[in-house]
Amino acid sequence: MKLSFWLNGKQYNLNLEPQVKNIFVINYEGKIFEVVATFITEEEILLIINNRVYNVLVQSNSTAHNVIIGERKYQVEKRASLASAREQKIISKKSEVKITMPGKVVAVQVENGAQVKEGQAVLILEAMKMQNEIKAPRDGRVANLKVKPGDTVEAGTVLFTLD
Repeated sequence: MKLSFWLNGKQYNLNLEPQVKNIFVINYEGKIFEVVATFITEEEILLIINNRVYNVLVQSNSTAHNVIIGERKYQVEKRASLASAREQKIISKKSEVKITMPGKVVAVQVENGAQVKEGQAVLILEAMKMQNEIKAPRDGRVANLKVKPGDTVEAGTVLFTLD
């Protein structure tokens, strides 16, 4: 599965392939990393990457994940690919809002046909044991809301469109 994230304003694109339980192979720019992930708590993860051990603390808010590894702290922005396209002024009148990682819909905050403002939460998605608000990338009317609480979605799934 493809995974994108933003760190210090730069977009990183990874290919993440689940192997067996808690084991993944990550391909980043042709470099291969074998990762074993063990969740200690909701915020603390023990990662073994190519046989090196990292204790990772992830603290999330509505705009970013603060990732602490040892003495280093990184702020990973929560940004959908659509938000990146918006910054580049590529958005058309009708926008499909897709998810970039698999997860489970926890709650839907609006109904089909609802008018929303840019940044307004439309639904809450749980991915990798973290709850993320999926927000409207611009003002508009929610159309074709395709999910309901309890639904499991794959990366690339269209959640809703904005007219």
